[in-house]
Amino acid sequence: MSTTTAHPTEDMPQLWSDSPDTHLLTRCWDFVERIVDHPTQHVGGVVYFEVLDQLLIDGGLMEAAWPYMKERTRARTLLMLDDVDVRLPGVDPRQNPHTTPVRGAQAAQRLK
Repeated sequence: MSTTTAHPTEDMPQLWSDSPDTHLLTRCWDFVERIVDHPTQHVGGVVYFEVLDQLLIDGGLMEAAWPYMKERTRARTLLMLDDVDVRLPGVDPRQNPHTTPVRGAQAAQRLK
């Protein structure tokens, strides 16, 4: 058994890729969209903590994932960004061009 723990977003190589497999990403985000709508709050909450939270912590991944997200996942993402007072260009339609985006360690600190 390995004692090495991978960073969660290292499991998302398509979001880091210069030429992502758009078909695969579309299928993945279709699946995430179904989980967001799950009637059990605990299941829907998984999207927040295991997907969206991780994308926000790793600078640039939220922006890379945004085009593949579906309507309800985007709405949940905007709620999460509001909760932590984060604005990301290309993601948040309310982004003020004079506001400095908050990412990485700063975003992680706001999530605590």
